[in-house]
Amino acid sequence: MLLLGLIAAMVLTIAVTAPGCRWGAKKPPVPLSPAPTIQGLSPALYFPIQPGLRWEYQGTGNEFATYTNECVRAQGDLAQFRGKSGTTTGSLFKVTNDAVTRLARKELAEDRNLLTLTPEENYVLLKAPVVPGTSWANGSETRSIMSIGGVVDVPAGSFQDVVKVEVTTPGQTAKTYEYYARDIGLIRSEFGSGTTRVVSDLRLFAKGKVATPAPVVTQVPVGEAKAPPVRELIENPQVISQSADAMRVSFRVVRTYTPSTPGTPPVQTSDTIVVDLAKVNNVWTVRSVTGAE
Repeated sequence: MLLLGLIAAMVLTIAVTAPGCRWGAKKPPVPLSPAPTIQGLSPALYFPIQPGLRWEYQGTGNEFATYTNECVRAQGDLAQFRGKSGTTTGSLFKVTNDAVTRLARKELAEDRNLLTLTPEENYVLLKAPVVPGTSWANGSETRSIMSIGGVVDVPAGSFQDVVKVEVTTPGQTAKTYEYYARDIGLIRSEFGSGTTRVVSDLRLFAKGKVATPAPVVTQVPVGEAKAPPVRELIENPQVISQSADAMRVSFRVVRTYTPSTPGTPPVQTSDTIVVDLAKVNNVWTVRSVTGAE
């Protein structure tokens, strides 16, 4: 999200329309897309963080291989996910053109906003450039990009342009392989050690509780990043309260997530944003921003 840019646009609108506070016309959708890195594609293309997106996995090998994951809130390059298997966990991620990094993960008995949480770890899932041979360390663990552009079949469909990541630890024979599809995210994980094999495959990719299987993908363009998969639009701006030097406004940010994968339907989510403004030297400035969910 370019939420700060949207807020800046709202402040400009207020400055133009004050003191009567009559809102101007709606802004056109703001294109959002991670830019390509100097070499290869941005890791963010393989890890969408739009609130409301939901992933369901079916697994074999142990009781935790079947689970769900959902993006519950996001702001800027931070996103919170809620995972459900044997327990409910909350995970905080930072997603940029350089890396997809997990900053915290903890069990949550009830929903809690983790976006302001002080980072507790620095676990990198994907790192630029997204090309075969890129590798990095998380402590003693090594993660390496083995291939890109592969085809992987899972219950949710057949996906091309898949990034395969190998996870190894020195001195151990166990290996984990993760497969990420562009604009979709993780579609398969495989763990193998001796005769033990644990697999989790994507079964559904949808918004919220919509139980519609993702369509079969027959063709996915491979190469440079294309048109932005997400657009944001400001709707229903309202002045909640106003004084000579302070103002509180609210508006809805409606996001339309359109994967570049042919045949994948768009998903729409929305959040209500409350902004507190203060007039300093006769200029309206943002004092605080709250996302009302």
